[in-house]
Amino acid sequence: MGSQWWTLTKSVVDQVYEYSKSPKIRGFYKRTWIPDELYFQTIVANLCYKEPLETFNLTYYHFELRGAPKVLYESHLSELINSHNKFFARKLSPKANKLRAKLADVYCMSSKEFADYKKQIQPTIDDSTLPKKEF
Repeated sequence: MGSQWWTLTKSVVDQVYEYSKSPKIRGFYKRTWIPDELYFQTIVANLCYKEPLETFNLTYYHFELRGAPKVLYESHLSELINSHNKFFARKLSPKANKLRAKLADVYCMSSKEFADYKKQIQPTIDDSTLPKKEF
């Protein structure tokens, strides 16, 4: 099992597509629990076993202690900017319009503009996901 958030090359996507046409494969996964976290991982591992798989993820996400994805708001801008070259973010609040607008601006920046902008953004610590000490 694994994440359903993937970045695949066109070659691998083509191979998965061809492999997934098999009636045996489709039949097996038709009633599988959490197929989105099992199907692609199994097929890619079997198709690409000779090639090393890169584990770098382009999606920024963070799960809280109770297992729910952290919802991102405007206050998380510096966290996203300093998130080690992530291209996608999960899970922005539907109300985080300013954050979306700022991220769109950042996306349009040149490399130099982004480097300069990143120097201005100070990392913040969001302690809402840290365990609370009970006294």
